[in-house]
Amino acid sequence: MPKGRVKHSHKGRAKRYQTAEEIREQEERQKREAEWKRKKGLPGDEGKEEAENGSGDEGAVGRGEATPRDMPPGSSEEEESSEEEDIESKPKGVEGLIDVENPNRVAGKMKKVKDIDVHAKVELSRREREEIQRQRDATNYRKMHEAGRTDEAMRDMARLAIIRQQREEQAKKREAEKKAKETAQTAAREKQLEQQKNRAK
Repeated sequence: MPKGRVKHSHKGRAKRYQTAEEIREQEERQKREAEWKRKKGLPGDEGKEEAENGSGDEGAVGRGEATPRDMPPGSSEEEESSEEEDIESKPKGVEGLIDVENPNRVAGKMKKVKDIDVHAKVELSRREREEIQRQRDATNYRKMHEAGRTDEAMRDMARLAIIRQQREEQAKKREAEKKAKETAQTAAREKQLEQQKNRAK
């Protein structure tokens, strides 16, 4: 076999991929089956099993069993629809035997549009109520903080007052140092001028 056709999986089995020829053959086989069903008058989905079995129709006729072709039109469809209704109405598994009263189980009851009250007050869940309360508290705190009524705001204002006072003191100190420098410089200039005048005399 060619190298790319077979791959081994981790379980030890070989994987086999279809070639283009096999795919074409499969499509042709399906077309032939569809034509055969059309000629026999069989519906598409129900006739699949019979077509796959090959001569299943011929064996059934030989034994005296009725085929869909032999039945009157519409009778098989009526039986199938009634069977489907029975199947849908029957409970699945042990569901019909056991009647459980589970307080956590929510029964899905259908409500009519006319029975729904649009103006009725909707009850919120605990989480929704807590979330709304949290949002209200946050907005209230923000407003009080902006007004300066909270402890945090008062501490911030006291800290700001201290910082302002320190900055004012530092600014005054700088101004005093600046003035002292200027006076020292003017005194030094005056001294130099006097010395130059004394030398000139």
